[in-house]
Amino acid sequence: MPLQRLEALPTEVILSITTHITSHKDRFGFARCCHRLFDIVYPCTFCSIELAEYCTSDLSWLIHFLLHHQNARRSVESLILGRPVSCSKKHVHSNDLPTTDAKIVAEVNELVNYFTGWTNWRKELQNRNNCDAWLAFLLYILPNLRSIKWVWKESRTRYAAKLVDEVILRRDQFMGSGPLGKLEKVLLKGTGRREGMIGLKKILPFVYLPSLRMFSAQLVKDFDRVLPEMKNGASSVTHLELRQSITRTGFERLIRLCTGLKSFKYYYEPGPFTFERTATVIAHLQMRKDTLETLCLDSDSYSMLQGFERQHQWVGSLREFRKLRNLQLQMVHFFHHDQHLPPRRLVDLLPSSLETLCISGWWRENETIMLAEMTDLVHARDEFPHLSEMTIQGRFLTKILSPGEIMNYQTWTRPLPIIDGRTMEDSILEVTAPLRSSCEQNCVSFFIKDYEVEARAQGHKDPPVQDLLPLFRQGSSIWI
Repeated sequence: MPLQRLEALPTEVILSITTHITSHKDRFGFARCCHRLFDIVYPCTFCSIELAEYCTSDLSWLIHFLLHHQNARRSVESLILGRPVSCSKKHVHSNDLPTTDAKIVAEVNELVNYFTGWTNWRKELQNRNNCDAWLAFLLYILPNLRSIKWVWKESRTRYAAKLVDEVILRRDQFMGSGPLGKLEKVLLKGTGRREGMIGLKKILPFVYLPSLRMFSAQLVKDFDRVLPEMKNGASSVTHLELRQSITRTGFERLIRLCTGLKSFKYYYEPGPFTFERTATVIAHLQMRKDTLETLCLDSDSYSMLQGFERQHQWVGSLREFRKLRNLQLQMVHFFHHDQHLPPRRLVDLLPSSLETLCISGWWRENETIMLAEMTDLVHARDEFPHLSEMTIQGRFLTKILSPGEIMNYQTWTRPLPIIDGRTMEDSILEVTAPLRSSCEQNCVSFFIKDYEVEARAQGHKDPPVQDLLPLFRQGSSIWI
């Protein structure tokens, strides 16, 4: 396409073209075609940098560019880091291999002067396959970075982890203006359930960053009874989220560090130590009963607890959590093992500040009792004046029917939402009818969620259908 015709395209079309150019180097080349393209493409190119797969050549080019274009360097606020690979795998030409110029040497000398023991790191910048050394440098030169999503491989993050350690030790020296001084959100993800899991002690220093408010991690193992202490050991993090993770300490260290914790979400892996994790986590969260607003303890495998996993799951009373507004627990958390009645009524366990309640891991054996407890909760408006939403979550998409056989449970004239020819079991619609009616009378929204839909949306199975959620919102008000 001639440049004149390209320049005349609407801004929306130019931005759409830009999103399909995955390389920042190519995006910059596209932006330099003319002044109009530069004005449109340049800001969106470097505000958020995504490197789904990167080698040292990619990092070297990016660092060179940012050091010589200060506006671009200051505009970077989000960084998404995928999998590091070797330059040979990406078939990088020898002319494009990592190099250092006077600008980089000056920055490196400043970094080494600040952080002792980095002489080897400076040498590693000459190693064409050491992404770790270049990645640490990239983090160091981004003064306005606010968000990181990072596939974390311990053998490839030694220098980056050391950089975080050194920043923490010298945080009074930087006063928010140095490396990682404005970082607010961190999401770290391991590479596998065994060797690829992340040791908590390796990533714990992130929590000490003064500006950090949200810390999320996936595939974390918390097995160390003793973790290294840090000077001025308190964290400003208010939101913690851990997925597909395992703990034997109940994440005590994390909870203890976050003195202003507002949200704690733990999606565990069912296994022989589930009972210990649940009970221990609740015990540690008692330290944050005056600040906690959101609590979620659920399974990240989208399966319900079975057999021995149901033992000792009762969470006890949450009445002392006076600021708790959003609660998500599995049904088994409200029962003692082998007992068909909850030890205490639901209205006596929950705080009056509650606004939303989600009960997952729907357990058919005790659903009648649980539904009665939830109905009593809805009618207790004097005690729970802020309650506005109730949700149950389980495996309900079990029927395999043709579209012509699936009818709306109320009017029987409109087809219900279908996924792979399946619809909600008639039984769950029937048993929840009284609760649904009570919710409607008391202006409380009621929803039913299915694990398979949630799993697809989270990417645990097949890629999510593009308009899956809108499909589930049509028809009846119970669909999500």
